[in-house]
Amino acid sequence: MTPTRIALFAALPLLAACVVPAPFVSAYNGDSVTVTLPVGGAVGSAYTMATETCQRGGKGTSQLASSKALPSYGGTEFLFLCLD
Repeated sequence: MTPTRIALFAALPLLAACVVPAPFVSAYNGDSVTVTLPVGGAVGSAYTMATETCQRGGKGTSQLASSKALPSYGGTEFLFLCLD
């Protein structure tokens, strides 16, 4: 292997550590949205995703109603109400 390839392979684990877990919508019914946030994810991104989802459904904003730890998954589930 060339020194360039060795350096590239050595840097891969460092680059992989920089990936921030993204939240995802796990449930939506028009009046509420549940956003699951993996460990290490930014809580603000869960709020943003909930508001965007509610707005796509015709509501104006979202409000946090509850949160629940998911020990088997290693993240947190947030329930947001979609408000006019």
